Amino acid sequence: MEGRYGQDNLSRFLLPFGFVTFLIGYVLIRKVEGGFFAVFGMILYYLGGIAIVWNLIRTFSRNHEARRRENEKFLSLKRKLFSGTKRDYRTYCYFSCPACKTMVRVPRGKGNIRITCPNCRETFVRKS
Repeated sequence: MEGRYGQDNLSRFLLPFGFVTFLIGYVLIRKVEGGFFAVFGMILYYLGGIAIVWNLIRTFSRNHEARRRENEKFLSLKRKLFSGTKRDYRTYCYFSCPACKTMVRVPRGKGNIRITCPNCRETFVRKS
């Protein structure tokens, strides 16, 4: 493996994704005779195989720069899809503005504070 790219976040996503879609496709092909689900099973079967092969190609590649760019694109897409869905309730309090209903984040444990909504500039007092 000397000089090879190895595993990164995209590779760690591709391998389980490939195996799961491959197995689901295989089961659908074997259990369903004809129809929509058999075609869907074939698509999943081949998609899983392609993901597994792509993972192997990326792992054994010597082109580090191209693999790094692919991983960065994957991570930026992942950040876009999952940003804002996970809130840190241990260090921040979240309040809804009474005027425009925008969620406002304030530090926890500061007592009664005056909060100004960044959207409509409405001020309101809450205990953090």
